[in-house]
Amino acid sequence: MGYILSVTGFAYLCLKLRQINAEGLKLNHTPGFTLAALSIFLYLAAPFEVMKSLENSNSNYIKILKNHNSRVGQHIELDRAYYSKEKSQIFLFSGEPLKIMGILPQRSSVISLKGIFTSTDAIESKSFHVHNTYRDFASKIGLGFILAIWLYLLIKLKGIFPNYRK
Repeated sequence: MGYILSVTGFAYLCLKLRQINAEGLKLNHTPGFTLAALSIFLYLAAPFEVMKSLENSNSNYIKILKNHNSRVGQHIELDRAYYSKEKSQIFLFSGEPLKIMGILPQRSSVISLKGIFTSTDAIESKSFHVHNTYRDFASKIGLGFILAIWLYLLIKLKGIFPNYRK
């Protein structure tokens, strides 16, 4: 299903680019710098505002991970964490390494894991799922397309690069 959505999205993007190229970008008014700056600020600041409520709800096991002393015996689930077979460690999103034992993959990879803390810095794995690199690669391609579209539109708009359209 993911492949179908990706191909459909890519086809739609190509059609829209042809339309924008043929008709130009139609804006009733040019968005101001203030709106852009406010949007970026909110995007960067919003996580700090909701972090306390996320921690209190223990969403994504944030509360357990933050309170080192209360980890022992707690159930934990990690999504898309890097597992190093050589070091027998898993690395949290914060960069903290944790020792890992139990049911594990045969090679280093990105995994989702369910387990139990056996100490403040060790997890016994009960089950895991190895992720392929397609999602990461597809995400990078998608971000590259978005960047290319924005650069193209910036260059095409009048006033950004005045000598571009003569």
